[in-house]
Amino acid sequence: MQESVMRFLLIQLAVLTLAQTGTSTLRTGEIAKSLTAEDIATIGEMVGEKPWLVDGPRPLGPPSTSQTITAFFAPTMATPTLRRGGYMIFSRDLSTGPWKGNGSARPYVQVAIPGRPFEEILNDQDLNRPFRVIGAFQNEELVELVTFIRSNPAAPEGQMGAGVKVGKLPITSIERRSDGSVSVEWRFDPPNQGEAAVVEERGVGWVLVSLRRFRIFVD
Repeated sequence: MQESVMRFLLIQLAVLTLAQTGTSTLRTGEIAKSLTAEDIATIGEMVGEKPWLVDGPRPLGPPSTSQTITAFFAPTMATPTLRRGGYMIFSRDLSTGPWKGNGSARPYVQVAIPGRPFEEILNDQDLNRPFRVIGAFQNEELVELVTFIRSNPAAPEGQMGAGVKVGKLPITSIERRSDGSVSVEWRFDPPNQGEAAVVEERGVGWVLVSLRRFRIFVD
């Protein structure tokens, strides 16, 4: 057991070293995939570290004159199933301006699909993607919660029924609510639509309390 843990830590150290050298940055979303190597290098120079993943979904509404992306940087801690790090949001005006950072770094978490490396993100809808975390969570708590959502739990009676994609799309955020329950969100394509589940820990596990569909409207 101790040898397997040591082997994992050595692999992660190698991954972190590669992430900060010449390894290609993964990309999800139309905007991120359209960026040049110079764009990625500029983001890295602004922060002092090259992102391992850049996400930039297509903008909502009519064609935009600006671009916004989210850059995920190397994890600051990792276990065999979970890792934590920081992400930053960057934007630019396509006609006049360079890339600018929007605020400071915020925390992300990634819970690996069993049997797959963290760095394997095959497409925009891959469940292996990292997500935003708001509020305090223990590592084991997050692993159990994400495993529960990915198991496709049933919606409560009287709410949305057949066809609901609970656990079938990548989680975008997990937030601790003031009453102790947890809100979990995921987005569809187009990204202005999604679902939000409220879950609670009861007895020996998590329970899906409510589920709603939302849409973000733009002018």
